[in-house]
Amino acid sequence: MKVYRKLVLCALGIILMIGSALAADFKSFTSESGEATEALDCRNPKITSASFGMGELYGCVQGNAETVKWFINEVPNTGRVDNVKLMWNDWFKDVGYGLHADKQKAEQALKALIQMYAPNKEEEVEEAFWGNSHRTIASDGFVLEYTYSRGPAIDERLIVVTEE
Repeated sequence: MKVYRKLVLCALGIILMIGSALAADFKSFTSESGEATEALDCRNPKITSASFGMGELYGCVQGNAETVKWFINEVPNTGRVDNVKLMWNDWFKDVGYGLHADKQKAEQALKALIQMYAPNKEEEVEEAFWGNSHRTIASDGFVLEYTYSRGPAIDERLIVVTEE
């Protein structure tokens, strides 16, 4: 019986190690920023230095109307990523930028986010992003929190990615 118990405990330990190895984690702030720049084909990425108790901030703003925004927040002074955010300010009234300004860039950024953080949940993440209901999606070590806010002329579509 003792041998059986040891075998079960050993097998359980191996399963837990494999499971944690398969779960994804953020890479370093520098690596995540570089991968985002490449995946987004970001022409003008900007890193704001850490200050006032906040870590570094990576930003990539895209589109003719600059409505697609990708941010990476650093855990202060650690080089680790706190979260990744994709925001699209979706103009549903035309006040000079056109309807749904920069939608193609938003689609490209969403595809990059899915590829990086939720490749096994593509359909679910896309459905959430184009919808108007808050959703939480767990995927391979990450949690994607989608929120939707309706304004007088703009829908804010936001996905915040954190580690599980």
